[in-house]
Amino acid sequence: MQINIGVKHAVYPNGESLADVMTYNHYGTPTIPPRPVLRIAAEKVVSREEIKDALAVFVKNLTAPRSTPISEAEAKQLEKEVLRKIGVQVIKEAKAIIMSGGELQHNAPSTVKQKGFDLPLYGGGENHIMIKNLGFEYED
Repeated sequence: MQINIGVKHAVYPNGESLADVMTYNHYGTPTIPPRPVLRIAAEKVVSREEIKDALAVFVKNLTAPRSTPISEAEAKQLEKEVLRKIGVQVIKEAKAIIMSGGELQHNAPSTVKQKGFDLPLYGGGENHIMIKNLGFEYED
């Protein structure tokens, strides 16, 4: 089982796919510097003690001697719970990074002038599609 962290299927008012926007912001383009917000968030989260502790408990639960061996369904449920904790924290961290902008390369002066602020990946207002559509899913 693994967890996929990214953006849900959504489209900006101009018809542009959110997945496309996230991709070219992650890798950069000739005019946009790389802003891999999900990678940065994931790296921060997996280095946290609480996540390391959750992984240690998961492994201990799988390997602890017991009178009845853990079933495959129980193992999958434990694994899913650990992945859920990681996914929730990565999305929370990614949103915080976007809202602060501090860990991302700054916008060009022309973009700052157009937006009125220098928060890369943040569009502002109630219609901020990227913040609303960050998420994760499980894959067997």
